[in-house]
Amino acid sequence: MRSTESIPGSTSAAANVEPSRASGPAVAVTRWVGAPFSARAVAAWYQHALRLETVTLTPGFRFEHITTELADRQGGGVVLGAQSVGLLGLGAHWAVTPQWAVIAGVHQGFSPVSPGQPREVEPEKSVNYEV
Repeated sequence: MRSTESIPGSTSAAANVEPSRASGPAVAVTRWVGAPFSARAVAAWYQHALRLETVTLTPGFRFEHITTELADRQGGGVVLGAQSVGLLGLGAHWAVTPQWAVIAGVHQGFSPVSPGQPREVEPEKSVNYEV
């Protein structure tokens, strides 16, 4: 089961944002609960749209902290985990005409380690490009 908590003064990441309105900070807390594990992710991000005539550049930063808890059914204990990551991104929007636009972006990606994995397992990191 997944639930999202609201943080006073924050905005939702799920909202569609026009390039001219893609500015400001936001915070979200998400929980996943399912036997035999649970996870809690706290994410904070900031992005700001910079408009230069027909071009809009939108740099952004995201920080995410994830805590996990796994019931060790063989050992009888609980395995706790925590991961933190900072990610950068840059989007560009060029209004070629009022009806046509070109978009591009480069963004860092992150996939956390699953609960209960050995310590030497590293999270997956990537760089994603789009045009």
